[in-house]
Amino acid sequence: MASSESTVFHELLEENAVSPNHQLYKTSRLVENSFFFYGWWMLGVSVLAVTVSAPGQTYGVSFFIEPLIAALPGATRDSIALFYGIGTVLGGLHIIFIGPAIERFGVRLVLSVAALIAGITNVYMSMVVSDWMLIVGFASLKFFTQGALTQSSRYLMASWWMRKRGIAANVASVLGSLFSIGMMPNITQWLIDDYTWRWAYAILGALQVLLLLPIAAIFVRNKPEEYGKKPDGDRDDEMSDSSELSAHFSPTTMMLKTATSMDGDTKEKVEQVQVLTLDEGTASERWTLREAIHTPAFWLGVVSLCVIEFLVTGVYFHLVAIFMEHGDTASTVAGLYIPIAASTATCSLLSGIFVDRVRLNFVLAFELLLLSATLAGARFLSYTWMLGTAFGILFGACCALHGILSGSLWIYYFGHAERGSETKLISLVSSVMMVASSSFSPFCFSMLHNYFSKDDSPDAAFDMVLYGGVLLPLPWILPVLYWGKPTRLFVSFSP
Repeated sequence: MASSESTVFHELLEENAVSPNHQLYKTSRLVENSFFFYGWWMLGVSVLAVTVSAPGQTYGVSFFIEPLIAALPGATRDSIALFYGIGTVLGGLHIIFIGPAIERFGVRLVLSVAALIAGITNVYMSMVVSDWMLIVGFASLKFFTQGALTQSSRYLMASWWMRKRGIAANVASVLGSLFSIGMMPNITQWLIDDYTWRWAYAILGALQVLLLLPIAAIFVRNKPEEYGKKPDGDRDDEMSDSSELSAHFSPTTMMLKTATSMDGDTKEKVEQVQVLTLDEGTASERWTLREAIHTPAFWLGVVSLCVIEFLVTGVYFHLVAIFMEHGDTASTVAGLYIPIAASTATCSLLSGIFVDRVRLNFVLAFELLLLSATLAGARFLSYTWMLGTAFGILFGACCALHGILSGSLWIYYFGHAERGSETKLISLVSSVMMVASSSFSPFCFSMLHNYFSKDDSPDAAFDMVLYGGVLLPLPWILPVLYWGKPTRLFVSFSP
């Protein structure tokens, strides 16, 4: 009798056991009762995080350079640029730590903590009185404001969007550009003019704590799978594994994989494939960092992106001083960020159209040429407001293309990172080099400005620096055009 009861008991356990495909999901009234897909709410939070990160971005810091020089004893343009470079290097460690922290603790917690510390950092910046305090402040701004907030927003978008990620990313990029680049510099300069730079820092910090922190803590959800949902708001029957795979493999690649996996019964099919050239992007699972660094395309891409990062960061950091040398005010420069933002948003929106249709090494070469032409026109900044606006539009286009290429170039060259390749590691190496390039850029610009200021016309000193910047991108244009997307040659010999 006992044996029979035990048998029945085990049968009931097997019938009611939870299979590996059935999970216990979290519950959320916000996710369940949302009138539309909750990923759109996450898109809004991402835009907000990027917007309030402006005080830690180079274009946000630039409005505080002149007040810091005037307020801190012994401070010079060179010293503040050097401290900013040191802070950029230290803050650049977010590339290593934020990603693993998000994977371990979730983007909700990381974004909330980052918003809190970023706000405290801005309040701290309002109280700096010495060099070492400035270094600590810049490092914390770069780590938590520019680093953690923006990186968390990207993770949030990637978690909630997959099939429609391109559309969602374009919407977020356009809104982020308009609010962060177009609106926040004007708000920052208004606060500095009306309440002094110290109060401006304090108010911006309070904005991060009182606005972003509660929204992140209350409304953010890490990923849709935790609540039994799918990315993009899809249902199970709308997800197609076969279409997912075919998006990453060309027919040629599929034929090679099928041929090499067949046994002796179909050996003649293997023998027919003798020489086959595959795109590196379609064979992404075969890539390693060691292979990538042995291709000219990798080093040309890294050097070109570093050159662009160097020039863009230097111009952003000293943009207020550049225009002030032409007789303009900081408020005029703040207004210039409106055409910069509009141009950045427009180019980001159009990128969804051409990024999959154009060879990205051509886009990289075009950006190098465009940046040289933009810097060459710096001498006309003081002529009319229309020429200043034209400079802003062209410079905004350069910034937009740089953002696109920083994220897409390595995928175009070496394949999708999520396919098990080392594309993420390749991108990480590139990011580290770009951080190093941007960290020394403001100091180099400042030193060159001092050198050219010794001439008879010191008012044109920054113009001479920009003319030198015209020459940096030019040597890389033709090599980038010649060494495009790498390919690998596969050879199979017949017996």
